[in-house]
Amino acid sequence: MFRHFLSERRAVVRAMVWGAMGWTLASGAQAAPRVQVRGSSRVELRAVGPSQQVRVSGSMHDEVGAPIADASIMLSAVVGADTPLDWQHVRSCNGRAMPTGAPHAEHPVQTDDYGAFCIEGELAGRAATIRAVFGGDALHEGTHATARWDADLQSAALAFAPRPERIDLDAPRVVVFGQLTAPAGVSVAQREVTLSDDHARVLGSGRTDDAGMLHIDVASSTFDGPGIGGLKLRFDGGGDLTPAEDSVSVVRVGRVQLRVDTPELRGDPAAGIGLLVRATTTRGAVDGGTVEVTWGSASVGAARVVDGQAHVVAMFAPSRDTRRTELLVRYSPEAPYYESGPSVPIMLTVAYPRMWWRVLPVLGGLAVAAWLLRGWRRPLRRAEPPTALARRAGEASLAVVGSAKDRGTWSGKVVDAHDGEPIAGAVVRVIAPSFGEVDVVAQARASAQGRFEFRIDSGERDLRLRVEDALHTQIERALPPASDMVIAMVSRRRALLERLVSWARRAGRPWDRPPEPTPGHVASVAAGQRQPREDIGRWARRVEQRAYGPEAVDAAAEREVMDIEPGGPPVR
Repeated sequence: MFRHFLSERRAVVRAMVWGAMGWTLASGAQAAPRVQVRGSSRVELRAVGPSQQVRVSGSMHDEVGAPIADASIMLSAVVGADTPLDWQHVRSCNGRAMPTGAPHAEHPVQTDDYGAFCIEGELAGRAATIRAVFGGDALHEGTHATARWDADLQSAALAFAPRPERIDLDAPRVVVFGQLTAPAGVSVAQREVTLSDDHARVLGSGRTDDAGMLHIDVASSTFDGPGIGGLKLRFDGGGDLTPAEDSVSVVRVGRVQLRVDTPELRGDPAAGIGLLVRATTTRGAVDGGTVEVTWGSASVGAARVVDGQAHVVAMFAPSRDTRRTELLVRYSPEAPYYESGPSVPIMLTVAYPRMWWRVLPVLGGLAVAAWLLRGWRRPLRRAEPPTALARRAGEASLAVVGSAKDRGTWSGKVVDAHDGEPIAGAVVRVIAPSFGEVDVVAQARASAQGRFEFRIDSGERDLRLRVEDALHTQIERALPPASDMVIAMVSRRRALLERLVSWARRAGRPWDRPPEPTPGHVASVAAGQRQPREDIGRWARRVEQRAYGPEAVDAAAEREVMDIEPGGPPVR
């Protein structure tokens, strides 16, 4: 029956694939195919109890450990190679009967809001292999799992105690604790339990004591590098106990160390000081995050880390009596598996340009001005002095950086507020006050380099500049006079993380923690309350899924997370 079910599913999938290929070839160049990337999934399955009351329970999670709600799973029981056993009198674990009719070989279940499912029923036998098949959905690939059930064995349970959340890769060793429990009168002493990772690679093993407690000591070098993964404790059963296992998602954390090739610098900071910064962990080069240079409390330069390197240009204007000053170089992570190491101090010897180099441009400018006055006999055009360059400080901003190319012409560049990368395709609109629909005066779309330009001949006042992008939050400012601008936008991923950090800091401890609260920490605190705050935990897990998941975060995804955001800090 199970093979017949899979055969039918494969036939349907093949028909859909060939149909889609035929439609694409017939369409030609009329429309490009739409590709959607789906995340992976996994099923945790357990089966215990006598044949008259078999309890099958489990849960569904995605690749980052977030629960998959409303997932449709098909359960079956087979003996030997592929002989099915019929389910009878199936009901949910809370006692509610399920309308299943006559005995049947396959039973469907649906996960709840936490990705869990549990049923009780009867099987016409005393031992079987229980199978759970998830066919996938729009966001997740399909998967399956099996569990061995034997009615003559006592039910055993295995759990992490406590459940680990992070693995410190900078520590020489990592100790994982667990506990094996069984019904009264059954010994749990000297039972072997193994620890494996999400690649099914065994990391270590240990034996339980008389109370069922155990610990497994593993060298940190055994784990993979920084990232999000999973750990599994497994007891293979034996004697009079059923097999048992427990899984948990963990973050493997590496501390980022910075190294500057030139510990002492010399130059004019007003013209820009360039430095190469290398970012590494004990596992090698870092890819991602931002290196920032600060002078006092001001951020004077930043660059994204790519393949372990960041090329930063620090630019600021010190006072005339400053000869030597200190800069600090620090790392700001954008993923939960990197932590900032200590800041690196850099001494800068300020070298101001010589006086005669300053006088020559002034004299040249005066000569050109005199020639223009003499030849054209008309007043010089008054140019607006350029303002300071926009700083990539992680906040949305609009900065005027130069004068207009022509009268009534605006131009500029749209960049990411954190890494300074251009935002291609951003829509720049000039809107006028209106009581009805938005009155668009001018519109331009940013190029692949983030550049845009538009012209306005109208003399209407109170115009506003609105910039929109699918993956960045909207920014709206008063339209400055005709000029060249730099517009910095904040990505929706970072906006969701910043909202969670701000919420945790308003709430205070235990929700806040140095150096910065993470979604995983907030979800853990919510679950550990005397009365667990499931609403806060669900919101924090959804923020983690959107901020660090593979799917793009557009306006709809951002609104979905914001709709379940708690209204205010929890009552202490």
